Amino acid sequence: MTELRTVKVYSSETSDVRTETFELQNISYVIDASSGVATVQLDLPKKLNPLLHGTIWEMHLVLEHLALEPSVRVVVWTGKGRAFCAGADFNLPPSTTVPEHVQKAYIARGIGRELTDFACKRLVLHFWDFPKPIITAVNGLAVGGGANLALVCPDMAIAGESARFLFPFTKLGIVPEFGSSLLFPIIMGMARAKQALLTNEWISATQAEQMGLVNSVVPDADLLATAHRAACKLAAFSPRALRESKALMHGPWRQQLSQQLDRENKVFLEMVNSEEFKSNLRAAAAKKKAKSGSQQQSRL
Repeated sequence: MTELRTVKVYSSETSDVRTETFELQNISYVIDASSGVATVQLDLPKKLNPLLHGTIWEMHLVLEHLALEPSVRVVVWTGKGRAFCAGADFNLPPSTTVPEHVQKAYIARGIGRELTDFACKRLVLHFWDFPKPIITAVNGLAVGGGANLALVCPDMAIAGESARFLFPFTKLGIVPEFGSSLLFPIIMGMARAKQALLTNEWISATQAEQMGLVNSVVPDADLLATAHRAACKLAAFSPRALRESKALMHGPWRQQLSQQLDRENKVFLEMVNSEEFKSNLRAAAAKKKAKSGSQQQSRL
């Protein structure tokens, strides 16, 4: 199957005709027309697939493209290389190659990334409202917003046995996002949610399964094949039944999730501008630089 990077995009704030295309920089995907399964990859493997401003924008474009693609019935979402998603990089200025007029066309539809949306409210709700099933195939590490992307956004999550999850919010001096402060207690109970979100401890794939965060754990070599088989099974069912079933399950929580994302954004914005957070970020960057220098010395 051919790896694709082109998506159809809205170019007008008022017209729903998608007359333009956009070339993805941070994401690639393939469509298996015979099964109706699309596989999307975060595609910056050398950087461990960070959750960049441009990547978030591209996720919106891909979601809308696949929602309107009739040959696609189920989506598998994964990361290329040895990580699913390393989370946000707060040291990089926000940038994207998505043209401004395209951004305005999406914002007018209530989707797309705004710079103050630290909780990724619009992205979470875009996933939440997506009319087709989404399965994440979690490979390697998933950190912060990347872990939430793997666990909060899909309908089902399958992890490779080497997958690891980390929520470093309290260590950095910020708060959870992606609606995880609401959804984690619902998924696994308050005590386990606090353990995950407050302690800054790595969670193994097996622990994640025991906590109810992932549906199953499989050998790394079987991860994509297992996710594809699960997707094919769903793709054989009635699209309307799948769509309406998702909507019924999400419906009672939709307003609460939207409101909680607003709360997360309000607190996150206050804390990300604090001196405590900036100091913690500098310390983390210095530690990373020192570790990188030590590894280079060991190879000499």
